[in-house]
Amino acid sequence: MGDALIVGLNTDRSFEMVKGRKPYMPEDERREVLEALWAVDEVVLFDEETPLELIEEIKPNILVKGSDHDPKTVVGREYAGEVRCIDVGADVHTTDIIKKIKEPTP
Repeated sequence: MGDALIVGLNTDRSFEMVKGRKPYMPEDERREVLEALWAVDEVVLFDEETPLELIEEIKPNILVKGSDHDPKTVVGREYAGEVRCIDVGADVHTTDIIKKIKEPTP
């Protein structure tokens, strides 16, 4: 969608503020996984509850969120040229993966 893909990533502290629990994978490992993706140009950690300050600083041409968001309410939309909410494919969450791992095999 653009020339560069910058991913804003919650720090562990930020994640805990939002989710009310510690992340299963620490921020340095989550960052490493994202940086290994060919499409990702840069990963920037943010320590606040939302990435508003990061978005305000970067002022992206296109701000992309998942389809579970409404473009009219996306945090930082006023600092972006355009907001796109896209289908990211399978609805997979870490919590769901852990539940499956813990389920007994039939």
